[in-house]
Amino acid sequence: MSGNLAPPAPANPAPPANQPAVPVAGTLMAQDASKPHIATHTISTAKWPDNLTLDLHAHNWCKWDCQIESTLALAGGSMYRYPRGTIPVPDAVIEPHATENWHNNDFAVLHLIKTTISDVEWDLVDHFTTSKIAYDFLSAHHQKQGIFPQILLLQEALALHYSHTTLYPEMTSHFRDYTTRICAMGPLTNEHLMCVLMLTGLSSLELQYL
Repeated sequence: MSGNLAPPAPANPAPPANQPAVPVAGTLMAQDASKPHIATHTISTAKWPDNLTLDLHAHNWCKWDCQIESTLALAGGSMYRYPRGTIPVPDAVIEPHATENWHNNDFAVLHLIKTTISDVEWDLVDHFTTSKIAYDFLSAHHQKQGIFPQILLLQEALALHYSHTTLYPEMTSHFRDYTTRICAMGPLTNEHLMCVLMLTGLSSLELQYL
């Protein structure tokens, strides 16, 4: 018998080199193609207070931090965990869709952070690429200011008084807010209290010469 005999074709031919392999049913890659385990979520700022902008001189880290967490929690999908860094980035090779959704969610959280802080704060975090890095920086920046900002804040709180012009619940809320902010800046020491008493005494001395 003459002629050339072609080799038998394989039972399961491999796809061409330039064509991606079809995910095997039941695998994580197949699940990612149809329903990624991380979905994208929209963050609403409809309930964000108009007068709340994170600012070092306003000493409003605690209020801003609570609002950030509440806003992200209402967005669903455990969005509040992104600035904490407790949602790991998926493997881009196995879960490309989930990975893309993760980056989209984190970028949205990062954008929320950048748009609710002062211009000075924005300049400090503008180059950060993840919400966790930006959040961790702001947390350290606001909660580790040293002794003097805490003393001045305590002095402000001591100057508050109940009056007939301000509702009792409203003033009580102010006291609670000051307490939270002061305690978040670290424990009060004997030196702190001494400085407050000295500043108060100097203020009284100044009033005597007016």
